Amino acid sequence: MSPFWGHVVGVFTVVVMAAFIGVWIWAWLPFHKRAFDALAAIPMQDGDDDSAETADAAAREWDRRSAAGPPQGAAPDRGEAREARFEENT
Repeated sequence: MSPFWGHVVGVFTVVVMAAFIGVWIWAWLPFHKRAFDALAAIPMQDGDDDSAETADAAAREWDRRSAAGPPQGAAPDRGEAREARFEENT
């Protein structure tokens, strides 16, 4: 193996490690705690009506947070702006 491929593999390893750490940090952000706690409790429920309502509420909360977009102060998603400009021009 040439030294070039050793550098490529090293850079790839660092990029994958950074992505993993980024996802790990995202998952531990405080505003995910309530939804994750509710979703984690679903397997422990007996199937009574209250637990079904709790699971539905957790799913709705998860959907609401996903649809709301990034939290306040986050950098704008440039992909959405690009798509909007593309749709306006077509």
